[in-house]
Amino acid sequence: MDMDATHVDSVVSIHMDAFQGFFLTFLGRPFLRLYYENICFYSGAIKLVSVLDGNICGFVVGVVNPAGFYKKLIKRDLIRFAIATLPALIKRPRILARLTRALNKPKQAIEGQNIAELTSIAVNGDCLNTGVGKSLVQKFEDEARSRGCNLIYLTTDSNDNDSVNAFYLRQGFSSSSSYVTHEGRHMNVYTKEI
Repeated sequence: MDMDATHVDSVVSIHMDAFQGFFLTFLGRPFLRLYYENICFYSGAIKLVSVLDGNICGFVVGVVNPAGFYKKLIKRDLIRFAIATLPALIKRPRILARLTRALNKPKQAIEGQNIAELTSIAVNGDCLNTGVGKSLVQKFEDEARSRGCNLIYLTTDSNDNDSVNAFYLRQGFSSSSSYVTHEGRHMNVYTKEI
């Protein structure tokens, strides 16, 4: 089903559990809440949740024309995002450089109206190995295709992430490139023509 604002708290909780130790998680619940709220109200977003017995057991989000999304996100909500990151910045001031680099995300996004970026997918721990992730990816592809996209891409960690990398390969994605972030994270870029 389509994700809406009533799902955001559950999505944030699943994100925090699934991505422990990741930078966006470190930025905290208020930051993630603002991010996913923006996703809900952005017309170019693909945002889906899987519901089982009335509970959200997973979600997938992404955007069509990702460069356009990040430009609008930064322009529209820079102040609110800055305020949401203050607690993390006070806790660890050295992240300021990383936050500044994050503002360059629009320059890194692949341009094009017929491209979708899958930005996040996570499944509640109770629903792992039930096919929820596979179903979410398929529904994301279907929605991207219905919006005129012919390519999906995503990035994920290369190191210590074998099960996730294998998952994307099983879903028909191909490894198209890799790079190392300024922080030293080795990242894989996957693409899939749809």
